[in-house]
Amino acid sequence: MIFQPELLLKLVRKQGVRQIFHDCQLKGPGEVHTTLSELLSLPEDVRKMIHLMHYGDHKPEFEGKTAEMTFLEQHVIYPL
Repeated sequence: MIFQPELLLKLVRKQGVRQIFHDCQLKGPGEVHTTLSELLSLPEDVRKMIHLMHYGDHKPEFEGKTAEMTFLEQHVIYPL
C-alpha cells in the first residue's frame, strides 16, 4: 500500500492495533509500496508495531537501519 500515516496512527492509537505487517520498498521513490524512509518518519510508538515484508533482495544493506521495525522472513512461522 502507499504511505498512509494517518491510517497507521489511527490503527495504533485509537483502534489498539499491536502489530502491523507492512510492505516496504527499501530503495527509490515509492510508486506502489511505502518506502522505508517514509515509515521511518512515523513516531516511535507506531514504528514499534511494524514488521516489514515484501521488500527487495538488497535487505542486507538495510539491516540495522530500520529503527524499531523488524524484517519478516519468508517461510518462517511467527507467533501472534
